[in-house]
Amino acid sequence: MAGGFPSHIGRTSEQSRPLGCEETEFCIRVRQHRPDWTFVFEPQSVIWHRVPAARETFSYFRSRCFAEGLSKAAVTRSVGVTDGLSAERSYTTRTLTRGVARGIGEALRGERAGIERSYAISVGLLAAAAGYARGGVPLRRRPAMTEAS
Repeated sequence: MAGGFPSHIGRTSEQSRPLGCEETEFCIRVRQHRPDWTFVFEPQSVIWHRVPAARETFSYFRSRCFAEGLSKAAVTRSVGVTDGLSAERSYTTRTLTRGVARGIGEALRGERAGIERSYAISVGLLAAAAGYARGGVPLRRRPAMTEAS
């Protein structure tokens, strides 16, 4: 049916970048093969994860966002741009836009954290877009040129 996790996407011992998205790509392939299946969220499940101090820095955040863009480029090569970026379109246009607007509103009320949040969201988005572009996948498909064009 959909196969297993891809070996060309995600983290491997040979890569120093914090790549990911292997589970995303797998779920998209399952959905493509079995659109009638439903993924279920289990809110009572618990995962403990220790985060090293090196991952608490802004430079790691930027690097992780860039790596997320690289990972999304690999996903779209595997499953197609439409399916590979469907969640990102609404997340970017709704969630991130609201976060920036909220941060600006807080900054206008004198809360410094608001402008810092807006800055971080903007830098993260730009880093992810740069990673995606570096990953070699066009942001949108251009129509093929015809002789009449």
